[in-house]
Amino acid sequence: MRGLHDDARRKLPRVYARSNDSAMTQRAARLTAGLRVPGLIRPYLYLARMVAVGLIAIGVSGAVCTMVRSRLGNSALAADQQSAYLSPTRCADLMEYHPEQTTCAGAELAHHADEIVEYRLAAGVLGLLAAAAYALVRWRTGFSAGESRTQLRRYLLVATIAFGGAAAVLLGIGAGTQLGSGDTAPRWFADGGVALAFFLLHALWWARLNRAATAQPPTPAS
Repeated sequence: MRGLHDDARRKLPRVYARSNDSAMTQRAARLTAGLRVPGLIRPYLYLARMVAVGLIAIGVSGAVCTMVRSRLGNSALAADQQSAYLSPTRCADLMEYHPEQTTCAGAELAHHADEIVEYRLAAGVLGLLAAAAYALVRWRTGFSAGESRTQLRRYLLVATIAFGGAAAVLLGIGAGTQLGSGDTAPRWFADGGVALAFFLLHALWWARLNRAATAQPPTPAS
């Protein structure tokens, strides 16, 4: 009798372990099931990828602006954002942010340059998080090969148009500022240059994808 009780006690941990493993598996399945994309949104999932890559491009622009600032100074980024008049309270606040500056105008310029860089870098971090979330949802959705090709073509088309338009606008603003008022506009050229680089990357990818599609032999009719 005692032997039977000993056998039962030895088997109990195994039973509890199996039940805990089963419960954890069920909880994980419920959590990942929530990541599945509804059928109505599924064809437009490529737009989430576009948003993520757009935010990453803004982050890259922030890195470029940081290099421009270190090379050319705060005025290269924020010369067009100085105020005509600063109250003593506002001046004191700005001097607290940048005690290395000797004037209120210099502190204001440095503060605006901080915002230009930091907002862009923050957008880049959000873009990386959005890209990770997109990759997880995409993995859970389980696109077929045909759906993946369609999603990629749609994404490349939208990205090429969006980055091309952004590059044209930003470089146009930079050229207009440079030629119209005579002020230097490295910030606009930095933003426009990043947009142009992303445009060329996606345009070349789009062209390569189309060449590969046209080079494939037609499927014989059955």
